[in-house]
Amino acid sequence: MNITLHGENGSELEFELLVILPYQEKRYAVMRPIADTEGRVSIFEFIERDENTAEYNSVDEATANAVFAYFTEKVNEARQKAEEAMLEAQALEESQQISAIVEQAYNELFDIDD
Repeated sequence: MNITLHGENGSELEFELLVILPYQEKRYAVMRPIADTEGRVSIFEFIERDENTAEYNSVDEATANAVFAYFTEKVNEARQKAEEAMLEAQALEESQQISAIVEQAYNELFDIDD
């Protein structure tokens, strides 16, 4: 989802919203500036006013760094879980293939037709 933020001087900046992340009893928006091609993100405090209105407030550098570290930790955890799930799926598939080979060899050994 893209978000357009309006600066105090009337400028507009467009961002891609990556995630709303709860951190230390507040919520933060991790966003990627649309015009940025270097993969940087921006962190804003997210305050939902109602289902159609929200505020995105700037945060100090220490808060941004802490939220980014937490975001990175969560991304790495999700990546690790996805890799583990893929390995489990591969192991299950290999197990099923082995079972099929064993069943085929058994059927051939005892001349059993399907």
